[in-house]
Amino acid sequence: MSPSGAVYLSNNDRLEHNRLYANFDVVVIVRGNGNALIDNVIDGARGEYTSAVNLTGNCNVLLRNTVLVHMLGGAVLHVDGTANTLDANVVPPGGDSSASYGIRFRQAGNFYGNNRISAATPYDLGGVPQTDWGGNISY
Repeated sequence: MSPSGAVYLSNNDRLEHNRLYANFDVVVIVRGNGNALIDNVIDGARGEYTSAVNLTGNCNVLLRNTVLVHMLGGAVLHVDGTANTLDANVVPPGGDSSASYGIRFRQAGNFYGNNRISAATPYDLGGVPQTDWGGNISY
């Protein structure tokens, strides 16, 4: 999939097994509850963007996604909601560029584990409690 704009998910949507390219400020925008992003590759080679996934909502799942960072100035995964699950996502080093933030939480009550994140600040908990299942690696 190579969308001409951002991909939007609202409620109970699924986005699986896609290669998405950064053409705009945010690649995937989630505005709702119960969505699932599974086994996607977000490739920033085609443009500059500030966030790969901007999630506002509750009870969403980000599972086994890979984000290839190129010229990213913001948060790779920006999470503004509660009861969201982020598991086994990978943000490898981007060569001469890196993200400011890997996973950035803005509200309490999310769950994360087994993520591999390369960023200046890999895990920004937002000063509020999150549940770390362990296995999160920064590099």
